[in-house]
Amino acid sequence: MVEEKPIEEKIEEEKVASGPGPTARREEARPGIQDRFWAAIAYIWILCLVPFILKRGSRYVRYHAKQGVVLFIAEVILSVILIIPFIGILGLIGWILCIVFAIRGIFEGAKGSYWEVPCLGKYAQRLTI
Repeated sequence: MVEEKPIEEKIEEEKVASGPGPTARREEARPGIQDRFWAAIAYIWILCLVPFILKRGSRYVRYHAKQGVVLFIAEVILSVILIIPFIGILGLIGWILCIVFAIRGIFEGAKGSYWEVPCLGKYAQRLTI
């Protein structure tokens, strides 16, 4: 019977086998609990500005805060579109999608992963805040 190795050993062997070349996995330190908290807060409407002020030095928090700002701007624009007759339904659909993205962003930020908001994430990366 073949004994199965623990996953940690498999990952370590994979890193050693791949060497330091461009195909090697890049190990990033997992964000701390405070960074994950502020990354989650970044997706809550106007509170997206708070992480910029309090955690400016954290690359992880800045990444999520930029996405939170773009999501907030989209929500404001879609809220205005809601008022317009006939196309307001499109604004409502977009606004609901923004809420879903915000909820997912909260979970992903709290989990410690870099998650890009569909359709809006590319605009967030262009921000130079």
